[in-house]
Amino acid sequence: DQTLLVISGDHGIPRSCYEKMPGSLFDESVHVPLIFYNPGLKHRTVTAHCGLMDIAPTILNLLGMESCRDFQGRILNRPLDPSHPVIMESLGPGPCDLRYKAMKIAVIRYRYKLIWREPGYEKTCPSGQNYLFDLKSDPEERNNLYTDPKYKRIRSDLEGIVLARCAEIRS
Repeated sequence: DQTLLVISGDHGIPRSCYEKMPGSLFDESVHVPLIFYNPGLKHRTVTAHCGLMDIAPTILNLLGMESCRDFQGRILNRPLDPSHPVIMESLGPGPCDLRYKAMKIAVIRYRYKLIWREPGYEKTCPSGQNYLFDLKSDPEERNNLYTDPKYKRIRSDLEGIVLARCAEIRS
């Protein structure tokens, strides 16, 4: 009765998305189970997108403790603000050496998801393209809207988030 059990997956297996490799940020790679269990917890299913940054603050909250101010994650057993971006990062397969590899960063905000690849590392890792998806009308991430002029403002807003995160990591 005093134990909180947390079960999570590491990553899924890409089968039908654009990138069939480790480090993919498409949904079939990043959508993994996350279960918090204790007999005293009320059953609740979270359907909103969430990320690994949300696990620690949620654990502390479930244990009745205050979250650390430096945590950027959300508490998953509270109502979630859809304007809060969910950020995912990857350096792909192999050593995580920022000196030689481009970062891939995905951000989900509201119904849109951007998968962005840092430019400038083409000599040391394969180049890739950027993607923008409307997850409400295209939950399987099949229709890349990145170059569609109708989505320029959305793309720009999401790119601002990933550029800030990339700069934070690189510094």
